Amino acid sequence: MPSTAGGGVREVEEISLADVVRFLLTWWKLILVCGVAGALLAWAQVKGVPATYEAQVIIAMAQVPVGAVAATTVVTTSGTASNGFVDVETPALLAERMSLPTTFSRPAVDACGLADSAELLGRLRIIAHNNATSTLRFAVKHSSPELAERCVNAVVAMIREQQAALARPVIARLEKALDGIWMPAESDSGAPLGASSVAERDSDGVRMMLAVRQLRQALAADTGTRVLAPVHAPEQALATSAKQALLSGGAAGVFLGLAVALLWALGRRFRSIAN
Repeated sequence: MPSTAGGGVREVEEISLADVVRFLLTWWKLILVCGVAGALLAWAQVKGVPATYEAQVIIAMAQVPVGAVAATTVVTTSGTASNGFVDVETPALLAERMSLPTTFSRPAVDACGLADSAELLGRLRIIAHNNATSTLRFAVKHSSPELAERCVNAVVAMIREQQAALARPVIARLEKALDGIWMPAESDSGAPLGASSVAERDSDGVRMMLAVRQLRQALAADTGTRVLAPVHAPEQALATSAKQALLSGGAAGVFLGLAVALLWALGRRFRSIAN
């Protein structure tokens, strides 16, 4: 290292490409060992993680009937009307609710064999939701296919209960409105007496009667939360990213080796300057 004319004070040398190459050639063994060690540690960590399985399901939202009579009541829901029915909540709204641990009931958490709702939330994954088809697809991870399937079924049962609770007051208001609607006289068989004469005198009453009958039939139908296909719980565990772990661990080891080599080289240089 060159010195000034007064002596004692040394100028700082510029680091050239040759210095970098010389440094790497001197310390390549240490850098290589650290890189291999980091990769092996990452691989061991991945292999030590228990296998994880996932079960998936597609559900359709619970619905309540709407129509000419229901439109005159105070029925208001979050869904969109389709074929005389409306969702009690949209799939997007359900997905938002399922992003909070407070949505999950204690029975659902217990059925999954977990400690609390936060742990269940961490295992749940919303895959897709479609407001147009009123469907939601989600998955739950667990330590075995059987536990994953049981947990999915528990969550579906919880959603069914919650959506039934949302639909209950709407249906009650609709039934109350139907009870207050005037109906033409009916025979024991349920057919209107003198349908032709009633139609001539009061065609609006006949149409109202038919609408009421259709709504009563809709109320009797099962329109709760539905599973559109059996739960899919494959026996194969989820693939672990061993390759990515090896690359990340190796890169971290190389950086550690470079840091150690640099500190060691600086220590040597300071000692030589001091001497």
